[in-house]
Amino acid sequence: MTDSIASMKDIAFNQLIKLIEDIKREYNMAYQLMAFTHSGILVGDIQPLTSKDNFIKYSDNYSDIELDMSAFFAKLDDDAKSDSNNYTNNYSINMRSVKIYPVHGYGGQPLIQLEQLVLFTDQIIGFTLVKSED
Repeated sequence: MTDSIASMKDIAFNQLIKLIEDIKREYNMAYQLMAFTHSGILVGDIQPLTSKDNFIKYSDNYSDIELDMSAFFAKLDDDAKSDSNNYTNNYSINMRSVKIYPVHGYGGQPLIQLEQLVLFTDQIIGFTLVKSED
């Protein structure tokens, strides 16, 4: 993917997050991202990537932890700076409460439901917003 395409997708998804937040705040309506890929259709909430400090979230039960995989890219970015590699976090988006449907089967039952999915933006061939089912 060229740098201009990567940066355009980054700009687009940052604006989508703002749009979703504005619609929720101003009209009390919730929308989710519907992303079309060659492998399937993904429907879920889009959220900003998390900082590296939030990679592991602990609960009251110490043996029960939650990983926020979107923080992985912030961690890579820090590691890249120390290793002088050029990693950035503008090539992925963080999706929550994701339902994955087959390419030709949206509207039926999802193939799988995931709590979180970090999606590389170069895999997205199209997107739209749909009203949240909640």
